[in-house]
Amino acid sequence: MMLNSKHFAESAIQQYRKEFDNADPYRHLIIDNFLTTEGADALNANFPTVDDLKVHWKSLNEKKSEGSDFEKFHTSFRDLKLELFGEKLSEWVTQVTGIEEVFITDD
Repeated sequence: MMLNSKHFAESAIQQYRKEFDNADPYRHLIIDNFLTTEGADALNANFPTVDDLKVHWKSLNEKKSEGSDFEKFHTSFRDLKLELFGEKLSEWVTQVTGIEEVFITDD
């Protein structure tokens, strides 16, 4: 599991809801250690090199490289993507924010 399960406990959800509702100047939330240590370490250890990334941009305003094909990266990136786009996180976002029918797209 990549996402830290402690954030999904009912007590954490209630605390985050209060923090979200009372945040200033607008509703937002900062969450430390959202990923497990093991998950973050796996992502860090297997982060793709610039050469591994297939698209490179270089212009007056930007110089960047990107890669969106998670199938070509280490399995830890696919695992994280599955959790981020999963129903469990969508439900969590609804519980924390009060925004009904939250959905997360993978595009």
